[in-house]
Amino acid sequence: MAAAEHDVIDDDESFYDPANSPKTFRSDDEWDDWAEIEKHDSFNCPLTLSRMADPVSTVDGHTYERTAIEEWLPDHDTSPMTGMDLEAKTLIPKNALRQAI
Repeated sequence: MAAAEHDVIDDDESFYDPANSPKTFRSDDEWDDWAEIEKHDSFNCPLTLSRMADPVSTVDGHTYERTAIEEWLPDHDTSPMTGMDLEAKTLIPKNALRQAI
């Protein structure tokens, strides 16, 4: 099929419609609220779903509350997030995350 047979649209506005975008914010306050929710999601342990007090990461890079992952590791050689084998059961403190929380 030749290139001339395809429709070409040069009008960028035809591709973006704010009313149909997945998330639109009506005000700066709403954006701040959404950003706060997003920030707090990263503060929660994926095992307990609670705010972490002592975040640590496993060798695969996922972060957990220390007590929760310490409870998981004795009975499992896999990552709770991926199900993949962990090369080691070393826990790495996430000091910057702890300070942010």
